[in-house]
Amino acid sequence: MAYVKVCLCQNKEIELSCFGCCGNNFKSNEEIKKDLEKNTNEFALSKSLIEFMNRGKELHESGVCKHLIINEEDHNKIICPGHPKQNEGKEYRLGECNILHECRTSFEFKEWPKQKQARFIKFIKEKNMDSIEFSKKIDNGELLEEFNLKHEN
Repeated sequence: MAYVKVCLCQNKEIELSCFGCCGNNFKSNEEIKKDLEKNTNEFALSKSLIEFMNRGKELHESGVCKHLIINEEDHNKIICPGHPKQNEGKEYRLGECNILHECRTSFEFKEWPKQKQARFIKFIKEKNMDSIEFSKKIDNGELLEEFNLKHEN
């Protein structure tokens, strides 16, 4: 079997972005969206990326990281502007993030054969979720468990 290392977090085919590992104890979708909009506005007003990333490492009450923003130029994907993928490989998360964390869903997905990955992506797309709901359900394993129950091999 050919195994392919496909990223689930910022997968172009799904057209959603996952930020599940960038927070915890998430509250309502409305609270998360409000904090993401606040972060996005603060990022726009920041003099530099470093200034923005130095605003503190605590999470918002919604459970979302203070560094996540909505990237309106890229289909409203939720990103961390300090992530190396946003900076030609340079890391700006300044030790505040657990950069080695990988949720169980992402870990298992990367180990699946290409055909099973494609079935999971199709399953996700059929759910018609936004990035907030997607992130919560990827992080807590809900989508993985449901998929495995309905589509196991």
